[in-house]
Amino acid sequence: MEHGCEEPFGSVSASSGYDSASQSSLPANKVRFWDTFEMDGPSDIRRGIRNYIGIIRVLKIVAFVLLNASLLLCTVCQRLTLMLLIPSGKGYRCQPTEDEFIVERLRQRLLLCCGICFPYLFIFLAGLWRFIFGKTERPSLLLSLKVVLLEMIPTGGIAFLVYHYLPNFGIVSGTAILNACCLLPSVLNMMSCFSCANTERKDVTLKAWISRTLDGTAILVQIGLIPYILLTGVYTYDVWTETIGIVICLAASSLMCWENFFEGYACLNKRVKITDKQRPILMMIVSLVKISVMFVIGIIESPKDLNKYIDILPDAFSNLWYKRTFDDTQVIVFIFSSFIGYHIAYTACKLNMQIFSFALPLLLTTPLTLLVHYLNFKKLIPVVNFESLNTSCEFPKGWEEYATYVFVLSLYWIGRHIWTPRQERMAKIEALFVAPKYCGVLFEQHLVLNRRRHEQKLDNTLKSNIEMDVEKLGGVQSETPTNQNLTPPVIYACATLWHETCTEMTQLMKSIFVMDMDYCVRKAAASTKEPTIETYEFESHIFFDDSFEYDKEERRVPNKFVKQFVELLPDAASAAHKTRIGIDEPIKIVTPYGGQLVYQLPGGSLLYVHLKDKNVIRHRKRWSQVMYMYYLLGFRIGLEAEKAIKKDKDGTRTEEFKLKKAQNTYILALDGDVDFTPDAVRMLLDKMRKNHKVGASCGRIYPIGNGPMVWYQKFEYAVAHWLQKSTEHILGCVLCSPGCFSLFRGSALMDDNVMRKYAILPSEAVHYLMYDLGEDRWLCTLLLKQGYRVDYAAAADAYTYAPEGFDEFFNQRRRWMPSTIANIMDLLQDSDATVKKNDNISRLYIIYQGTLMLSTMIGPATVLMMIAGAILTVFKVDLVQSYWIACLPASVFFLLCFWVPQKYQLFLAKLLSAFYMLIMTVVLVGCIVTAVEENPFHPSVIFLAGLVIIFLFAGILHPMDLGCLLYGALYFIGLPMGFLLLVIYSLCNLHVVSWGTREVSTVNKTKKELEEEAEQARQMELDKNNGFFARFFPGINPRELFEEWRQKKKKDDETAKLVKELSSKIDELANTLRKGKGDISDISTTANTPYQKSEVDNNREESGTSKNENQTKPQGDKHHQNEPYWTELKWLGRDKSTVLQSAEEEFWKEFIKNVGGVGSGPSALITTTKYLAPLDANVKIQKETQDRLIELRNGVCGGIAVINVIWIAVNFMFQLRGPGLVTIPIPSIWGEEGGSTDYLQVDVLGLSFVIFFMALLLIQFCGMVMHRWGTLLHLLAFTELAWPWSQTTLEEKKEQFLARLKESYGEKLLRHNDSTEDNIKAKKEKRGKLKAIIEDVQTKGKTDDNKMAQDENILKWAKGIHGQDSIKPRTIKYEVGTYNYHLSKTVRRRKRQLNPEDDHFHPLPDY
Repeated sequence: MEHGCEEPFGSVSASSGYDSASQSSLPANKVRFWDTFEMDGPSDIRRGIRNYIGIIRVLKIVAFVLLNASLLLCTVCQRLTLMLLIPSGKGYRCQPTEDEFIVERLRQRLLLCCGICFPYLFIFLAGLWRFIFGKTERPSLLLSLKVVLLEMIPTGGIAFLVYHYLPNFGIVSGTAILNACCLLPSVLNMMSCFSCANTERKDVTLKAWISRTLDGTAILVQIGLIPYILLTGVYTYDVWTETIGIVICLAASSLMCWENFFEGYACLNKRVKITDKQRPILMMIVSLVKISVMFVIGIIESPKDLNKYIDILPDAFSNLWYKRTFDDTQVIVFIFSSFIGYHIAYTACKLNMQIFSFALPLLLTTPLTLLVHYLNFKKLIPVVNFESLNTSCEFPKGWEEYATYVFVLSLYWIGRHIWTPRQERMAKIEALFVAPKYCGVLFEQHLVLNRRRHEQKLDNTLKSNIEMDVEKLGGVQSETPTNQNLTPPVIYACATLWHETCTEMTQLMKSIFVMDMDYCVRKAAASTKEPTIETYEFESHIFFDDSFEYDKEERRVPNKFVKQFVELLPDAASAAHKTRIGIDEPIKIVTPYGGQLVYQLPGGSLLYVHLKDKNVIRHRKRWSQVMYMYYLLGFRIGLEAEKAIKKDKDGTRTEEFKLKKAQNTYILALDGDVDFTPDAVRMLLDKMRKNHKVGASCGRIYPIGNGPMVWYQKFEYAVAHWLQKSTEHILGCVLCSPGCFSLFRGSALMDDNVMRKYAILPSEAVHYLMYDLGEDRWLCTLLLKQGYRVDYAAAADAYTYAPEGFDEFFNQRRRWMPSTIANIMDLLQDSDATVKKNDNISRLYIIYQGTLMLSTMIGPATVLMMIAGAILTVFKVDLVQSYWIACLPASVFFLLCFWVPQKYQLFLAKLLSAFYMLIMTVVLVGCIVTAVEENPFHPSVIFLAGLVIIFLFAGILHPMDLGCLLYGALYFIGLPMGFLLLVIYSLCNLHVVSWGTREVSTVNKTKKELEEEAEQARQMELDKNNGFFARFFPGINPRELFEEWRQKKKKDDETAKLVKELSSKIDELANTLRKGKGDISDISTTANTPYQKSEVDNNREESGTSKNENQTKPQGDKHHQNEPYWTELKWLGRDKSTVLQSAEEEFWKEFIKNVGGVGSGPSALITTTKYLAPLDANVKIQKETQDRLIELRNGVCGGIAVINVIWIAVNFMFQLRGPGLVTIPIPSIWGEEGGSTDYLQVDVLGLSFVIFFMALLLIQFCGMVMHRWGTLLHLLAFTELAWPWSQTTLEEKKEQFLARLKESYGEKLLRHNDSTEDNIKAKKEKRGKLKAIIEDVQTKGKTDDNKMAQDENILKWAKGIHGQDSIKPRTIKYEVGTYNYHLSKTVRRRKRQLNPEDDHFHPLPDY
């Protein structure tokens, strides 16, 4: 509807019945109180994790407590078992050592050595795994020697400390000296403070002086170990050499985390810098060296007793393996407490629970351990006999315990960085810990010191870590993430629209409006008292394909879908904001490809609607994606780089700026019917920030709609995400990130062989399948080949409409299946290069994908054999007959698909689907009957029961998807439809490259198009008559006679039309002269138009656009190239259109018509291919392409048919002749008392295939479980909690913001719709600011922050909510949408009409 355009400079009105401006157009003395009833807009049923936010918050609280308690328990158990396993010393333990046998003593040392060396073995295996299945780099010999030496020193110190010195300490004193292992870190920490002070600033604050003083105190405490040992007598040996040995061992042990403290010194860090690719090999070498050193020092107690220990070593090993004592349990507890504790510590840090669940339990470890020893001394813990803990005969005095706490405080001051974490959410272990390892002896101390200190310095070394030395722009970046909180990411939401329905468009726009609101609230919150709030820059782009059509007067105007989109914007905005909202008129911009409509959304972000005219630019989805990639990543970032760096002679700084900008720029690819939430987008963003090698991330797609086909797809989508996508993410990476909802990294798209290759035309038949039928999978294939990773975030939910009809479903999968096969085959054929370049794709993963591809190829034969076997079992027919019944219908369908049109193929597919579904229903019932009446251990019953159990367990692990299990039975009986008929239909129609869905016939066609259609019809009729007529009159050519008559008639029609136009011009001239208002020169110029071709017409013909397509009204024509007719349509607003700035206009013209060959290399050879110019409709080329596609179709279908026939024939012969039968005993539980055993004979081939399929399913099941664990951690890390010191969470503040908006925005809209002079002036100023913002974007690539401001009232409300500690939103008496609310608005409107000077913005009155 167009009634909203009656308001000068007003808002674009809502759809029928959902507008509050109906009374604003009434006279000032007329208010209709009876006309206050309105209709509600579309409902806003938000889906996603926010529906389960209460459960997730409870789980997060439980996780806080559980991780805290678990880590504390693990550290205490590790400390207790360590003291238990240490051999007794001389003269200080309650148990004398003289009575111990030397063999048993050596056995204890070996057990302790095994426990200490387990972490080294674990590190070795982890490095070996990465070496085999990952991409590694061989370190230099010098670097290897340096690392081995630096790791041997602390290992030797720890070994001597445990085996030679620690047994002679008491429990408390031994615990104290374990916390005195930070001498070197304390010194380096002190030195780094002075170096930072000298380089950064000269004046030192009081806080800095206090910090330095405490650093010095920590050093003194660590050195104070010497007088502690000498003066207190805690060590049994009163020998000064022993004291020196202890100090040397502790100093050597302080080198165990040398990497963390060397990072602050360039001279040290540069000489022993270990890259991610070198670390696996160094891990293996160092682990073997550590194990050797630990065993040598641990076994040999004294060098003089070497021969004696060598003699008794076999007996000790024999007792170690065959004699089971209490020590074995202690070793197991010691090993697993440290192993589990390490992973709990990592989990707590990656979930941003570091303070409460990591630092606090580590701090409490020593006090709790001493408490346990005290309770043991008092015999208050009867659970375990703690007398075997080598405790001193008397519990130490208080001062000794206090000294232990002093050492603990010094340790945690040196490692104070654990109390101020600054890592990203869900960070990888490389970003949390300097080295992926832990120490079995100094477990607590190693966790503290190994936690990364210089998280912010990673951002300073970004240029070196992200391989700035790579010559090409956008090379695969370092896996170690950087801290990007200082620079908010830029997110461009790019959606492609074509012929979507009103419901689908509304769903998309509601999501964008909610995203805009989240952007506004976060930006306002971050600017007040909550600077830690995650913010981002947001901008939306809608690309309308084929958006122009001809009206009745053959003028190019936006089609009905564009008009539908414009009219539904207020409805979508009102539904998203839960109050009535008007959308300002767009800024209309004429562009070389059609036009732009630019809106400023209520939250302040911009919405660009790009209207594409297929006559001047290439249409279809892939070319729209190419369009926004080059525009946003190429033009925008390049223009911003040129403006930011004015003086750059060689272009190096500009390229670095572009790379850094592209790394923080993301493209959110959307379909025209998708529903998503800001939380889902932020979860995808988490995947990107976690690992810079991630080029794309996708979420969980939920199909919505009604009908059996949608039910089938719901279970199909669920199984595909549960098993296939999760396993791909765990084993390697996802192969396809769906284009309906995916986030792409800008720098990854800008890399070589990605964006440029994505824009090329297909040159081979298989390219048509890869490039155009599955553009999202093709783009992901390019990213994988370039070395990037594609991740799957199961918690990022998105909803899209699925095909509800059988034909639409088959046509959609007809596009997807050939594209999937073609892309995977391309990846498999180029596997060597992909494995070499991509660290996430291994040989094992390639084998896995090859196995899946093989199972897909033999899928039709497998389904047929399954049906034949079921018929054989249930109906008790002959084997040959069962195969005939199963295979004959599918074979007939396969042959008919080559000859009959698609509509008949689909009709036949419906009939066969019903037939096979009936058979599968009988099979399902037959399996149940077999389980009940015959034997539940029958292989078919076991197989079906196994599938049911796996799917049930998978559904339990996915509580949000539990309802999908209801459609599992439909999916099972529909297996022949999806894995047999659909495969046959897709492969037999492989040569059809049309979209197949949302096909809408053109409403208005030009005269030229109608003439062409009529000509084709006449030509077909002529061909029929010509063939028959030529038999009797061979001397006469009817084609020539008809063509001559047609040309004569066309010339007569043109002459008549010309005379008519000339007559109208003469009449117009006479009327003008009669009134005395004409200009003869102007009129003569206009009169010459029908006879002469202008220069513009010539240019149009050169660009492939006919004159009729660009022709405007013949009478009163005042439109020109910069202001076409469509810009004056009322439903687009009354403002005049604007033109692009020269830079952007030049970009679009060159991008559409300029030749390829940008850059260097092979792409420069493409000198005739235009980027986005419309493709020429060359009949000959189309015929050749179609022939090549048919030839490809025949080859593919023939090859797959041969494979399936061979597979069926082999299985049939095995079943018929039984050359390899295996007898399987089956226990019968339904038989007589005592039980009996049945025997089932199955062929080896069939049994092997079942085992193979179950093994594949088991792999996917394990991958699903691992991925679900990661998803649970992601949800816990993502969910916000309201702590006692913070009043509300951001989500609650957002609801308060909505309440304020709901309360006040209605009144603002009433004022907005009033045609007062002040209101019109304010709207003009607002539109002027918007035009200035758009001009900045076109000329600079971005706009200034002070210009890009949200609505003043919205920003004020948001800051008011977030800037106060507690806020009580004003209560409203009447909800929006109620009768009293609309009545109150009517009364307010009447008051303003009676008193126009009262312009105050009052709240709603109370009644």
